[in-house]
Amino acid sequence: MKESIVLNIFIILFSTLGYSQMPVSEFGKLTHLRQLRDGILLVQLPNRDKKITKLKEIGSSKRVKTEANEVKLEREGIIEGFNREFEFCKVLYFEREHTKEILNKNYKNVFNSQFTNVSDFSKVAEVYVAQYGVGHPNGEVYSYNGIGIQIRHIHNGQLETINHDCFYKRSKIGIIMGRKKAVIKGIRNLNYNLNKVPVEKY
Repeated sequence: MKESIVLNIFIILFSTLGYSQMPVSEFGKLTHLRQLRDGILLVQLPNRDKKITKLKEIGSSKRVKTEANEVKLEREGIIEGFNREFEFCKVLYFEREHTKEILNKNYKNVFNSQFTNVSDFSKVAEVYVAQYGVGHPNGEVYSYNGIGIQIRHIHNGQLETINHDCFYKRSKIGIIMGRKKAVIKGIRNLNYNLNKVPVEKY
């Protein structure tokens, strides 16, 4: 009983981390679309190392296996999805623990889909970050709920939420569609949403 209570506390704690407060960008949708198209998208690969460590400490081996398998499928889906279904802009990847480096314009740990470090990281005017997790509710975009892919802008050394639907797409995980396929479909839909706005006309 005690173990079950502690486990539930950890699950609630780690599932709500995505809702921490974050500033909302003052730039408009078309500005972000142009900047993203001509810039670069750095995709943060998820991990649950801290959560898994805590679960190991309380002896929840079954939950450890579940968490490890889920994050493995998420990472595979993200790599495959952006490789196969996303062409709006150039994409590279980084591990979650290097987020602070990315925000400080240190790109030494950026890599491609083959996990090869990209030493000749091209200098672009704007850098955006895609994260898989709970959608951020700031602003007036109320569809930012559930688990999905969200694109944020790096501005003045911090991530800013973009207050427009086309920069977030939920991954609908269910009985019919597994975790990996849901991630891939979410990325496909995200790419569609970004491309359906004719930015050249404005």
